[in-house]
Amino acid sequence: MSESLKCGEGGGAGNSSVFCYPDRWVWAKDSVDVLAAYKKKKDFFHVLWQVNTPGQVDLRVESPSHNVDRSLNEIKCDVIASLLSSKLASKMIEKGYDHEIGRAISTDEQRDNRSTKVFRVILGDSQLKAHCEGKHPNSARCLRLDCG
Repeated sequence: MSESLKCGEGGGAGNSSVFCYPDRWVWAKDSVDVLAAYKKKKDFFHVLWQVNTPGQVDLRVESPSHNVDRSLNEIKCDVIASLLSSKLASKMIEKGYDHEIGRAISTDEQRDNRSTKVFRVILGDSQLKAHCEGKHPNSARCLRLDCG
């Protein structure tokens, strides 16, 4: 069963990105959109895929920092621990994807940062769709990621 993704664009000067998520993977108080909630720095929880560089897709978990909202941040830490101990990495290998574990995943870094990259999926040329020409280079519609 495939769920359609909602996508948006984010990032700052010189750091554009595209992020996508199934609706049920994100929450923000008062139904504020993902980017607006992140910029407010409070009242949000997100699990999303983010593309900064074509062929590199990051799985990120986001919440306010620990000093802003301890409860949501602890949920983020629990979700990250569950993802790291899950079979997701072996499933990616089985499907033919390379991956890297995120660098800033210590407990202190998870508490201090709103966004934590759990891991990066690295797509080969054959895993990128050929019909990306003319689209935003980071467009999620250019990627084919089959985690089946």
